[in-house]
Amino acid sequence: MQRTLRSKKLRSVLYRAANGKCCICQCELGDGWHADHVIPFSVLGRTNVHEMQALCRTCNLKKGNKMPKELREHQELMRKYAKKIASDRRRGFRMLAHVVCGGGKSWLPCLLMESMPSDVKLCWVVPRLALQEQATIGSLEDFGLHLRDAGNDDNPSRNRRGVVVTHQAVSQNVALWEDEFKRHKYILLIDEPHHAKVWRSGEKNALAKFIEKVEPYALGTVYMTGTLTTGDSGRIYGIEYKTDDAGKETPSTDGFDYVIRYTRKHALAEKAIVKMEFFFHDGPVKWECLKSGEVTQTMLSEADKESESNAIWTALSTELAESLFERGYAHWKSNGNKLLVVCDSQANAKKWHKELLHRGESAFLAVSENDEAMQDIKRFKKTPRSVLVTCAMAYEGLDEKPLSHVISLTHIRSVPWIEQMLARVWRMDHGKSVCYAFVTDDPRMRRVIDKIKSEEPDAKSTKPSNGGGDGPGERSAAPVASRHELTRLSGLDHEVAFAVMNTKQQKVYEELTAVGIDPNNEHLIGILKALQTIDTQPLFGSLTDRELEKNIRQLISNHCRRIDRDKFNSKWGSMYKELYRRNGCAIEELNLDQLRKTLQYVESISA
Repeated sequence: MQRTLRSKKLRSVLYRAANGKCCICQCELGDGWHADHVIPFSVLGRTNVHEMQALCRTCNLKKGNKMPKELREHQELMRKYAKKIASDRRRGFRMLAHVVCGGGKSWLPCLLMESMPSDVKLCWVVPRLALQEQATIGSLEDFGLHLRDAGNDDNPSRNRRGVVVTHQAVSQNVALWEDEFKRHKYILLIDEPHHAKVWRSGEKNALAKFIEKVEPYALGTVYMTGTLTTGDSGRIYGIEYKTDDAGKETPSTDGFDYVIRYTRKHALAEKAIVKMEFFFHDGPVKWECLKSGEVTQTMLSEADKESESNAIWTALSTELAESLFERGYAHWKSNGNKLLVVCDSQANAKKWHKELLHRGESAFLAVSENDEAMQDIKRFKKTPRSVLVTCAMAYEGLDEKPLSHVISLTHIRSVPWIEQMLARVWRMDHGKSVCYAFVTDDPRMRRVIDKIKSEEPDAKSTKPSNGGGDGPGERSAAPVASRHELTRLSGLDHEVAFAVMNTKQQKVYEELTAVGIDPNNEHLIGILKALQTIDTQPLFGSLTDRELEKNIRQLISNHCRRIDRDKFNSKWGSMYKELYRRNGCAIEELNLDQLRKTLQYVESISA
């Protein structure tokens, strides 16, 4: 059967079905558009107009022979709900997607928008800049959904299907976003809504006030989260609460038209995530009370509720933390791919980063005091066998599947915080069957891990605890000493020669074992070790819309200065005025396509 669709009549049918726009990026098709097989010809071996779509040349070449996405249970449910929402055309729907961290919730916005009419836009509000960049690039690469990474600039979505914007940005200029929601049909999607707080007094934080203002104008609202708990006494805005028999308030799904629930059990069953094995480090800790001068000593694991905070602070400020780091570092060197070190302060993060560099490691620093933090995260993603040291900047929203180890040197013990941290490493990757966490053996940490492990089908519970709270808070004691005496293993019953195999290793391993070579053969192990340093991860080198816009504006500016000098006798700003008359607006207001055309124009004049 012929591979291409040659019939002019059938091509016309495809063109009209797409309203003359690319089915992926929604640009005007123009001449030279492609009739694409939704499922590649190489798979089906047939050309049927009912199994095809109209794409622009760029999108078709980018798509190649990729298969349609194989969806997980909760992703299929989102696609089903999206079709119902699109057919009902009812404003004001509310949806809750409670998906375990690492379970693949970043695909849900794209699946939702698949069924939406072309005039509906998405406002995806994320916690951090790193997640903003991942969302814009991932949506385009995985689904062809073109979203703009917006700040508080006029006309933030430009000619795209929507925006990805941070919690901080929308909170700083609510009026701008309220106006944007009035001008366009938007679906509001709040990523990690536990950041939107309502305090016991009834006062709302900035993110909650933003949601309150724009939600009445939204086509619908989606709450997408990995945790429905907060680390303090605040409630999550927009979530109803119920009081159980013990008098404890718990979040409820009441008030939502659609609910998607995907637990750790579901994710493990579908191999979306891997199991975790914990190294618990224990030892005696001793501190002095700043008020009374009284010295207290106890085993870290045996600290009572009143002394937990001081015990944790002492452990992280003395020898026990150093021992914990050394054990985690040594295990990663022998068994791991990438390492995450989460610290309690920026000063300690800088200390461990410097130490790792001194040891010759490819180490990167993601803290707010590092001006190159975002670039360091990108470099970390590109570099095999590397380490990222952070406090909070990268613990939430970092999607780097090759991470195999985390060393926790943080004092924070809230469930959502620790769960987010651990979720950085339990994501599935090629050849990855287990990941490792090195933690202190304090009661608060055990309680959090007990909760997480209880969601594994065959998990063994650790020692129970009556401790509570988030962390030390205000310091009431000065650490005196601690030392490491005991490492307790939870669920770690075997050593893994390669906790993670990169793509090249996996291919060599499968090919050689397929012809009968023993997996334990020393020559095969040597080959795999030699391949461990080869970078086989896809480069995180794609640029977002805002980065491209910035680069193109700079090129236009360079050409304009050259034109002003050569053609306008150094009357600076003359070419900018000409472009304003030509475009009808300032360069800063142009969308990406308009900027590209403007660049071509000034290049032709400057040549």
